[in-house]
Parts: sequence; structure tokens; C-alpha cells
Amino acid sequence: AFLYLYFTPYNYRVQSTMLLKEDDTDGGTLSNSSALGEINLLSMKHKIDNEIEVLKSISLINRVFTELSLHATYHVKRQFKTLEIYGSEVPIRLSFNKLHPTAFKKSITVRRKTSGTYELKDDNGEVSTHKYGEEVSKPYGIFTVIAAQDTRTQEAIIIKFHDIRKLATAYNENMVVEAINKKASVIRISVIELVP
Repeated sequence: AFLYLYFTPYNYRVQSTMLLKEDDTDGGTLSNSSALGEINLLSMKHKIDNEIEVLKSISLINRVFTELSLHATYHVKRQFKTLEIYGSEVPIRLSFNKLHPTAFKKSITVRRKTSGTYELKDDNGEVSTHKYGEEVSKPYGIFTVIAAQDTRTQEAIIIKFHDIRKLATAYNENMVVEAINKKASVIRISVIELVP
């Protein structure tokens, strides 16, 4: 049981709600009419359905992932397993100029050597030394490694490259976007993810 719990990754449900702005086009004078009230409900349902489809669109998810630079994820080796790190835990960032499709599913390892230099190890075992902020050109892409202001660790950071389109498609399949209530203009967005 201990081994199962140790090696099984945690799944987190990330959930948010969104209130849609209602249009006040009738000026509030005719809203007492039951016929107009039914039309308003149908109009609101149509608007909610449209917003749900927009939020579920792969192109929107793709654009968000691109703006957040999710072409790469950062990992560290722990005892018997590799963990993804994110946010303030990541001592470096990659800034991409170009990423070739051959990079997808590959990984590189970056290890700090000094406060200004790092060692880069490719999947094929090739090791090279570079300066932080210097553009690196490899067959699979052109990128720059940017270090955090502090000199936290010399621990190896494993960087895995991802195809944003495939990542967006996977997120789209796992994401649930639904109206909370038929009479309310509130949408719930939820996804189950390995990273909280």
C-alpha cells in the first residue's frame, strides 16, 4: 500500500466559476411581461451556450498555452521518481525563439555550474556549457535559458518539450464547462490535473 501511494501521482480538481455580464438592452421597462421574460431566458441560454463553446475551443486553449510558454515543463529527480516543479520552485526559465517538432517528447537536463553558466545535456548524452541569457541553437530548437535571481541549487532540472496543439487537445478532452443553473448566467469550468 505504501509503494502504491508513493508512486501513484496525485490528481487535483481545479475548478472556477465565471459570471457572464448580462446585457441590459430593454432598459428595464418591459421586463415584467411574461413573454419578454421567456425571450430573455432563451436569449441568456443561447448566450451561455455560446460562451461554453468559446471556452472549450481548442484554439483559445492553444493561445493561452502559447502565451504562458507551456512548451516546456520542469522536473527534478527525487528518490525513485521524477516530480514536476512549477512557479517559484523553478530556478530557470526557457525563452523560445523557435521549437522544431523533433523536440516534442524530448527532454534536456540543465545543471547550474556557476552563477553565470550552466551545463546542458541533450537526450543523446551530448554535454555543452553555456552562459545564462545566451541564445542556444540546437537541431530541435533555438532558446535562451534564463536563471532566477538567487543561486538556489545546483540540482539538475529536467526540461521536457511539448507540442502545444496536442497539449491543448488533451486539456480540451479533460475540461468540463457547464452552466451551473438554468436561470443564472454563471458557468463552471473544471479540469482534473496532476499539477494543482
